[in-house]
Amino acid sequence: ADLSDSVPNAPYTSEAQAQPQKGWIRGGFLDYNNILKAFVGSNYLSMPFAYSQAGVTLGTTCLVIIALLTDRCCNLIVKCKHRVVERINARLLQERRES
Repeated sequence: ADLSDSVPNAPYTSEAQAQPQKGWIRGGFLDYNNILKAFVGSNYLSMPFAYSQAGVTLGTTCLVIIALLTDRCCNLIVKCKHRVVERINARLLQERRES
């Protein structure tokens, strides 16, 4: 039986493919860029209005705080994605060894 049928959208189908990909560019960098593009698009429209309402000092302070929070959230999303993939791969390998 093919184990990829037991897990929807299984990312790997063999033990050789289940090895984690090496390299920063293939993993976290691409994930981070996709998330960054999603956040940056909406900010271009709202920033002028936010600065006009808050002023330069408060606007800049809030911008830095929000940028730090956004960076932290993006990193958490990427880490979560990697953990989910690791768990799926571990389960697939365990099922393959049991059968």
